[in-house]
Amino acid sequence: MVVGHQKQLDFLYQATLGGRLSHAYIFSGPAQVGKKTTALEWLSHVFSTNLREDRAHPDFSFISPLIDPKTGVANKEIEIGQIRSLIEKLQLKTSSAPFKAAIVDQAHLMNAEAQNALLKTLEEPWEML
Repeated sequence: MVVGHQKQLDFLYQATLGGRLSHAYIFSGPAQVGKKTTALEWLSHVFSTNLREDRAHPDFSFISPLIDPKTGVANKEIEIGQIRSLIEKLQLKTSSAPFKAAIVDQAHLMNAEAQNALLKTLEEPWEML
């Protein structure tokens, strides 16, 4: 449930209904204010399913620092391999949703290579088609 972001959700719902979606949105702000929850709520509505960071969906990706299987601790950065895999997945045709979507949680933890790869994709989305 989203609390305090109804104006943002209304904007996103209207853009979706009106066919005026941008190719990318950035949910930015301090930690723990509901950015991820708001994005998941909107995408769940659009995809007509309950999306979560730990639930697989063919048209949705959730990227965050990987957990080290030996220690159970999250890595300190999002690596280039994760972003390359995301880009490859985004290039595929949609399976059941109207579009592909991804959330890069804690994007500030991307290493320089990952940042550059994602930036190139965001700047030139038509090359993905």
